[in-house]
Amino acid sequence: MMKRLRRFKSFLLSQNPKVYGWAVLILFIFPVSFIKIYDCDIWWHIQLGRSMLENMDLPDYTRFYFTPVNVNYSDLRYTWLGDIFFYVLHYLGKDLSLQLLVVAVVILSCYLLYRIAGPKFNAWHLLTLMLFVIGTFQKQLIRNSLFALVFTTLIFWLWWQVRYRGKEKKIWFFPVLMGVWGCIHGSYLLGFGVMALIFAGDWIDTFRGINQGRKKLTFHYGIVTLISFILIVAYNPMTIHYFRINQLKQIFSQGAASKKVVYSDDDIKKDLFRQQPEESILLLSGVAVEGVFKNVKTFLNTLIFQQDKDILPSGDFRSPFDCFYWLYVKVSFFMGLMGLLFLTVFSKPVRCSHLLPFLAILVVGSGYARTVGYIPVAATSAVFITARNEEFSLKISDQWAKWIAGLALIAVYVNLATGYKVPIGTDLHIFGIGRIPTYADESAHKILTDFPEKKVFNTIMNGGYLLYKWYPEKKVFIDGFFAPHPYSLFLDYGNCIKGKTDPDVFHKKYGVELAVIDQIRRPLHKQFLKSDNWHARFIDQGSVVYGYQPDDTLVTPTPAILTPEQQILKLPVKFRTLFARNLLMIQNDMVKKGRLKDIHLFRKEYAKLIRKMENLMVEESKTLYHSIDYYTGVYGTVNSKTISDEIGHNKAFKDNRYEKAVHYGIKVLEKMPERVPVLVNLSEMFSRNKDVKNSIEYLDRAWAARKKDPGFWSSNRFNIARLCLKLSSFAKKNGQLLTAYRLLSRANRTDSSVISNNKLYDIGIEFARKKASQGQEIKAYEILKQMEIDFSGYGRFHNQIAWYILSNKDTVFDGPEAAKKYAEKAIRLMKKNNDPDIDTAYHTMAEACYQLGEYDRMREFEQKALAAAPDGRKNFYQPRSVKDRGNK
Repeated sequence: MMKRLRRFKSFLLSQNPKVYGWAVLILFIFPVSFIKIYDCDIWWHIQLGRSMLENMDLPDYTRFYFTPVNVNYSDLRYTWLGDIFFYVLHYLGKDLSLQLLVVAVVILSCYLLYRIAGPKFNAWHLLTLMLFVIGTFQKQLIRNSLFALVFTTLIFWLWWQVRYRGKEKKIWFFPVLMGVWGCIHGSYLLGFGVMALIFAGDWIDTFRGINQGRKKLTFHYGIVTLISFILIVAYNPMTIHYFRINQLKQIFSQGAASKKVVYSDDDIKKDLFRQQPEESILLLSGVAVEGVFKNVKTFLNTLIFQQDKDILPSGDFRSPFDCFYWLYVKVSFFMGLMGLLFLTVFSKPVRCSHLLPFLAILVVGSGYARTVGYIPVAATSAVFITARNEEFSLKISDQWAKWIAGLALIAVYVNLATGYKVPIGTDLHIFGIGRIPTYADESAHKILTDFPEKKVFNTIMNGGYLLYKWYPEKKVFIDGFFAPHPYSLFLDYGNCIKGKTDPDVFHKKYGVELAVIDQIRRPLHKQFLKSDNWHARFIDQGSVVYGYQPDDTLVTPTPAILTPEQQILKLPVKFRTLFARNLLMIQNDMVKKGRLKDIHLFRKEYAKLIRKMENLMVEESKTLYHSIDYYTGVYGTVNSKTISDEIGHNKAFKDNRYEKAVHYGIKVLEKMPERVPVLVNLSEMFSRNKDVKNSIEYLDRAWAARKKDPGFWSSNRFNIARLCLKLSSFAKKNGQLLTAYRLLSRANRTDSSVISNNKLYDIGIEFARKKASQGQEIKAYEILKQMEIDFSGYGRFHNQIAWYILSNKDTVFDGPEAAKKYAEKAIRLMKKNNDPDIDTAYHTMAEACYQLGEYDRMREFEQKALAAAPDGRKNFYQPRSVKDRGNK
């Protein structure tokens, strides 16, 4: 048995090394190419094919969309065959058939290149094909452009057969290929250009004397090119417009003249290639190329299609330099550079038939993200043909290539096992059978069953799938098929994504009452949650459904989670995180809209799942818990619009939007007049706008109610004290010294670090003296009385106010009796504190007794003052003996 195994191993190693190469290559292809369906275009392609087969006519777009369409736009002659093929394939084999088609196309393309490489297929060929599989990833998306991958490879394979294998009759397959391609996808124009450049390059090579024999091929080139051109023009008159680059706006000129057009000429005349606002270009942030390469990038990106900054761009026309964070873009450019190096430096001779089409694809692929995948096709094909002809001057061993290929195979499976930490395409790259969770059925089925008549807003991402699921019972808002729609529709859509318009516009203009937003579209979720009139209704693994309800008096249903918990927990990491994030956003929205009762019910019903989801969003969950606890502590577990008003007020206050902050704040105070945070915020807002009167009024109200919310007052004491200080400064400038002191007093009592007791005392005495010097003794006394609140335990202050009463007995209402009480308290406090200035209090007491006619006590306190006074003040205390004897 062991002997037979050794013989079999020896046979494989010695006779069939290509078996290992293909085994490695196929093992490499599956993790890269066999992925869950995530491209949104496939669904409307399938629907178009379905409609054409069912009706044996061009699609009626009015049955697809309830939004405005150009009913005359019917030119599908460059996609119709591909659309029908996809529909039939999906009808027969569902999602799996589409996924296997991608793998088959990739393997077929690799096989054609393998045939070119020939019997000398080695590890370098294998490694190149592995790079080819990654570099062409963008062309592997399940859409009509998928066929361009194998068709472009087929062009080079046919050329190799015709020129280098002597099978000249195969040249007549070129028109057939162009004719079929022209019915499948618009990339046939690129294929036609590549074919024409190959022929032109070979004619130049013949003229240069490089080619030997078969000169009659040059005549066939012209015939084939002419036939191919006639075929693609006959099949698709839009070809003419592609070649008339400067007149692209005429694409819809016939539609604009039709009486059946349902939107304006201005909309129709918008350039087709600028009215495709894919969300990806609005959401994804790439590494923009700056500096010396910026002009080159811009030139390449506008070489064929001019971009307009005033019009929403399409994802079709992003520069690949702005998507350089994607692995396949890096690999494509690497293969392009290697191809350029091999075809110019190491190729002997340099053949124009190889170089011209390669350079053309290199330029086009460097300009647009959706064409970058053609670079590996051209590079691999041209290099393999050159190598097959042994026209390379470079000879290298393939030992390194074996190790690198092995490591690459290991790396791709490690990447797969870790959930594609390094995405080959986008982060939606998920290995497995079926669709990504975005195309889940729960919400789609719920809407179709429960709300068959309601108009539903949807995104470009899920629109095609919803159309496919709902047709013909229900129409959609939009999908990835842009051409029939007016530009104004996409402008509304894009402005909502960017936060320029409220989602209410979709209800007002298009009558939508529900909105189904896929989990990926975070900006749209934010806009719908931010709106006062939209509320989450249903959640499934792929989307959130929002309902339009502007009437606060109606009951808003608590959101329902349609996907079972176990299914959610098994979601891929990205979608599980997306679900957790949106679940958190929905709960935050319920708090913000004052739905405390609803959120408590929601969290109780889905407690176990919510707890597990919150483990993915720990910090955000803490914030949510704080909000729930905070507002529940204030409002209880009831639904209250006042919470929404308060949150609106707080946000406006944070954003320094004066009118909204005041508007919402006053609405809160109508229901809760002692809401301290709002009172303080309003005081601050009025102070920022120099409205001192209102600012002080609301601060007074906040001060009076501060014990209602001691937690807020304590945590914000520094800012409140600074506000008091600021308003005190305004009052002082206006001569309102009593108000100024009262505000300083509050600042001190709130946070003494802002103003100390000693500083407050000095300022209060200064204010009193200033008023007294202005002849406003009563105002001065009012300041001193206000100070009594702060300095009731301060002996010197009591001495000060007692002396002021005695000195102004004709203007101050309180008389000597009141002064005597203040003096007694001053003496008691100063004794207690061993105050060295107690002699001043004895002296004040003596004066009070004198004015009351209590002369014996007067003499007693005079003696005490004289005894306690320091040497510098002893001469100050003169006895009133002469006057006293007379009275006695």
